[in-house]
Amino acid sequence: MNTLHLPPAISRPHPDPASRPGRPLSGRCHPHSRWLHRLAALLLVVLVAAAPGGAVAAAAVPRTAAAGGGWVNPVTSFPGRPVVVRDFDPPARRWLAGHRGVDVAAAPGQPIYAAGAGTVRFAGFVALTPTVSIRHPGGIITTYQPVKAAVAAGQPVSAGQLIGQLSEPVTVWPGLSWGARLDGVYINPVHLLDRPPIRLKTRPTFIPGS
Repeated sequence: MNTLHLPPAISRPHPDPASRPGRPLSGRCHPHSRWLHRLAALLLVVLVAAAPGGAVAAAAVPRTAAAGGGWVNPVTSFPGRPVVVRDFDPPARRWLAGHRGVDVAAAPGQPIYAAGAGTVRFAGFVALTPTVSIRHPGGIITTYQPVKAAVAAGQPVSAGQLIGQLSEPVTVWPGLSWGARLDGVYINPVHLLDRPPIRLKTRPTFIPGS
């Protein structure tokens, strides 16, 4: 009797479980998937901040140093140096003549602003000249003449806040007479604008899934 020989069965390789769609290896999320979730959440935060509504909110914040905690130009309420028509020229001795501040270009009736945050030290007249002075942190006092005060002594003010209006000039030099003292010593007030602003520490933003 002839024996029928069948060809050997072709063995098919078992598919790798990792290649089967829809079947995770375990119940835990893959590390790459977790990283992608965090990245997606971060992108969502960035897109919301860049949306038109976010741009409007950012534009509503005043561009004065009140938000940054620094110093501003007292005739504009914005950062940047003023136009000085008469420079700081301190005397060699306290009793000698000199110019203990700067004269800034400004017109009568123009609004005058606090150059930095502090407390109004004086608002009134000095030798018939309307005067406002502000005490700032760090032993700094700034003075503004001739300024008809819109604030009162003891009132807290922020950088860029309106403190009064420029009055008619009382000397041959027109404009705002702006002075500053540090621990009782006269300094050039324009140099205050070069001081770094105070930075407030902010809390980190929470990102879901982090």
